[in-house]
Amino acid sequence: MATDTLSFHGAGNKASVLVMHGFTGTPFDVMPLANELHAKGFEVHVPLLTGHHAGVDALNNTRAEDWIGDADNSWRALPRNKPRIVAGFSMGGLLACLLAQKYPRDVDALLLLAPAFHLRLDGAVVGFAARHGLWRILKSFPKSERGGDVGDENMRRQNPTGTEVPVKGLKEFERLRLKTLAEVTELGAPVWSAFGGRDHVINAKKCARVVHRISRNLVGEVWFPHSQHLLIIDKERDEVCLRALQFCEQINAAKSRSA
Repeated sequence: MATDTLSFHGAGNKASVLVMHGFTGTPFDVMPLANELHAKGFEVHVPLLTGHHAGVDALNNTRAEDWIGDADNSWRALPRNKPRIVAGFSMGGLLACLLAQKYPRDVDALLLLAPAFHLRLDGAVVGFAARHGLWRILKSFPKSERGGDVGDENMRRQNPTGTEVPVKGLKEFERLRLKTLAEVTELGAPVWSAFGGRDHVINAKKCARVVHRISRNLVGEVWFPHSQHLLIIDKERDEVCLRALQFCEQINAAKSRSA
């Protein structure tokens, strides 16, 4: 697993929460949520996934199995003497689902924030091309928005995400996406999901249908109408974090009573 000053671990007396960022992103994408949880007493782990914040070549030399390994290693590092919650944004949501599928009796709850089960048409077309050899002739291409798909201009300026999409890395993201859709058939843990109403990256409605299909216990689904894909750092981030915190508090209280 990559180590970097962007990774975060904060100790706490409440449940442990593993929070994972998205493709080409960094922990910056999820830090408002991580900080809010930590401030309220949760133990929070936010890894920097392999190949990220290291340039185009690093992501082009990373495989889907590396990110799956990052998630698994981070999960195994969580204390076992308290409830364990997994939160994932975008690609991190896919990794969260794979963890819950692998450890169905151990993952106590899932937060899926704009999980990237399906991309919008333009992204889907490029993803298809990446899977079928585009990476052999094109190393990378510029992101449509410097700083990512976020409406908050200050956050967009601060975001340390790269300005290019690595095409071979995108191929690996596509492998991970398709693997998740094929293998994650039912999630038994309580699930809370959130989507931005102005998301320009994923097909949010289609992704929400996937969450409904695979979740045996969908506790809540919240749409934030003014948020784009990076909803944890966008204009409604305070409400996103509050609603996510409320779910985590419910899980922590329920698990503590049953312990």
